[in-house]
Amino acid sequence: MGESVAKAKHEDRDHSSGSSASPSLTQLGELIEEYGEHLLLVKGRSPATVRGYVSDLQSFAEGSPDLADFTLGNLRLWLAEAVEAGRSRATIARRTAAARGLSTWLTVPSALPIASPEVPSAAASALSSTAAAS
Repeated sequence: MGESVAKAKHEDRDHSSGSSASPSLTQLGELIEEYGEHLLLVKGRSPATVRGYVSDLQSFAEGSPDLADFTLGNLRLWLAEAVEAGRSRATIARRTAAARGLSTWLTVPSALPIASPEVPSAAASALSSTAAAS
């Protein structure tokens, strides 16, 4: 049986990049690092979970370094390659959750829910003369 379509596409992508060196933080890589911080500091995820998610997403970014490469088709290809490589169901599930979470985080207008404080009106905050005398 010949090479799988997923493997062939991955090899084509590797040859077209022209570089075999391990990439430094890329546009997508930087966003993944920020997402990891968000998971840890805002969502309160465990350090082990964050390491797993970030590691998985960085492995995706090694083959598809630009944010424009973060597409459903490329994600499916990445997951198919993991299945063909014999990764466990738990690993596939974690990779899926990491990709879904990053995708959601990228589409949220603000990563931090910031509410404007209510400023009481002067009339409501002023003490009446009777309340001040008590």
